[in-house]
Amino acid sequence: RTVAPLVVSHGTGNGFSSDFIWDGCRDYSPVLATLTTLQCWRVLGPARVYDYMRATLKAAVEAMSKRWKTCTLVPLSMCASMALVQLPILQGVGSPGSSSSDDACAVQDWLYEQSIEAPIKCIQKTLYVRISAHIYNIVKDYEILAEAVLRLQTENRKQGVKEIVSK
Repeated sequence: RTVAPLVVSHGTGNGFSSDFIWDGCRDYSPVLATLTTLQCWRVLGPARVYDYMRATLKAAVEAMSKRWKTCTLVPLSMCASMALVQLPILQGVGSPGSSSSDDACAVQDWLYEQSIEAPIKCIQKTLYVRISAHIYNIVKDYEILAEAVLRLQTENRKQGVKEIVSK
């Protein structure tokens, strides 16, 4: 019996380790970028990055909550760089207290079709979007998300989300 890799490595034929080490299915970029990432953190300063993330999250939550007339699941003071913001009522996906994980998937799929990647969570039968803020985010990112949900809400008045998503 012999052991052979399922995916051929560019090192195939140069010994057992070489057969497996560079199979093209691994992403080594995080390891290769570690030194640059640490240098970036040193230059920017962790406190400055953290302050930016908190300020961005606060502005994002305020913008979304104001537009949607909703709130966060927990007080913002309990959030570091992530928060759950309640979605506005969307016909056809249940109302707060009667939504399901299927409803969350339908909204998340629709957002994805709009080129927006945002996890939608159903917590205690209510839909929330989980947002996170990092150094590469700007408030405009969250405003785009907020406007997309309002567009869905407007389209949704004519038909249910599940019908909109299945188009």
